[in-house]
Amino acid sequence: MERAALLTFKAGIIDTSNCLSSWTGRDCCSWQGVVCDNNTGHVVKLNLQNKYQYDSNSSDCTLRGEINPSLLVLSHLIRLDLSGNDFNGTNIPEFIGSLKRLKHLDLSNCGFSGKVPQQLGNLSNIRFLDLSCFYETCIFPYRVDGLSWLSHLSSLRYLALMSLDLSSAANWLQEVNKLKYLKELRFSYCGLSNIPNSLSHVNFTNLEVLDIGRNGPFNTTLPTWLWDLTKLSYLDLGNSGFHGKIPDSLGNLISLKTLYLQSNDFEGSIPTSIQNLCNLVFVDLSSVGIGGDIAELAGKYCPWKNMETLMLGNNKLHGVYLDG
Repeated sequence: MERAALLTFKAGIIDTSNCLSSWTGRDCCSWQGVVCDNNTGHVVKLNLQNKYQYDSNSSDCTLRGEINPSLLVLSHLIRLDLSGNDFNGTNIPEFIGSLKRLKHLDLSNCGFSGKVPQQLGNLSNIRFLDLSCFYETCIFPYRVDGLSWLSHLSSLRYLALMSLDLSSAANWLQEVNKLKYLKELRFSYCGLSNIPNSLSHVNFTNLEVLDIGRNGPFNTTLPTWLWDLTKLSYLDLGNSGFHGKIPDSLGNLISLKTLYLQSNDFEGSIPTSIQNLCNLVFVDLSSVGIGGDIAELAGKYCPWKNMETLMLGNNKLHGVYLDG
């Protein structure tokens, strides 16, 4: 039955490069991209991503056409990866929300359009969800009207909606804050128009990656809930219209390795508490309007031995940074 379902799916796919040429014979578990459970024999993973999507020198292996609901027969499926293929402006099929055992869903860079279906909120076991689009895959209008459906995805660890239109998702932060196990949030280039300055309770404190750069302009100070995210290793708030002073609370983020704050409109100087961030590898504070003595960045107890890139251009700084 699962073999027949896969063949029905294949029949709806335009496969000009014969990427699915191995899909013949009786044993579907030996087909390219199909992974079966060793004990039960059920199909548990479909790895049909286009591995060559960013390599112009490689032969095209893009799947096109339609995603047939025959996939619903694969009731034991825990992983579905169709990233990098081209579904030419069609909508994400609502039936994917009925694949209740899915833990990993990657539909990034697939050329989808329209509204993300709220049926994805039925995927209560999902841990990884990527619907992002980049480059030429974003040529179609692709939006999320609201994120209330996220509250049902309590096991989510990774969420990426980069370059989707989230301008109508007014309560985006409140919904994301319900995901207490979330480790990575990637919402850059989403047209987010607001960001609450505070939260009554910060629930998503397991975050290690927060990328909400290139949104807004928010026209507000840096939100206070940021400083409770002490597990952050990656923070991108660049090009988002923040203003005011960079607070001393920045020093709370002691796990931080990568920091993007570039092209905002801050005032004052870099807080000396930045010296507490001993693990920094990459910092971009260019074009943020700050002043002060660069030499004050060199901490006595934290000489930034891991620092590879420190970008401070186009500011009001003076002096010389001496690498400790």
